Amino acid sequence: MLFLLLIAGCNEDKTENFVYVKVIKDMSLAWLYKRVDRELFRVEIKREDLKIIIDDLKNISAIKEYSADAAPFGGFKEGFKSIMIYNENQKRNIALLYSIDEKAMIIRKCDIFLGEGIDLPLITVYEFELSKRVVQILKKYEEQIPDGGYFYSSWPSDYPIE
Repeated sequence: MLFLLLIAGCNEDKTENFVYVKVIKDMSLAWLYKRVDRELFRVEIKREDLKIIIDDLKNISAIKEYSADAAPFGGFKEGFKSIMIYNENQKRNIALLYSIDEKAMIIRKCDIFLGEGIDLPLITVYEFELSKRVVQILKKYEEQIPDGGYFYSSWPSDYPIE
């Protein structure tokens, strides 16, 4: 009988918001960055806005998993830009991709399940919708960065980012 309870428990875990549980809830910093000419501009998301993002991402429901070319030199998915977060539990920076136009965010599977590793040239990712509030916050911070240049549009190497 105990065995059946353990199996039922495993099934429940698969339906929970694993992106939030494993990555988002322990986010203590987030920033957008963009290269303009030879300068790298960074804007940090303020604590009150970060709390809204974390709160809204508790409610992720439709998480789509797929594999695609890792695109290590940029352009993983057209229209998506990189946002960096610091995860307190994992004690590391994690890059996610977001799109204001598509109202969506993408995270690599290997950044959620640390034992997974990366199987280049393809990577497995999870994509999910963003609320209007999160999109508005991201847009507000994008507007604080100078015009021109480019936002990063893929994941950095897995070496620590300074």
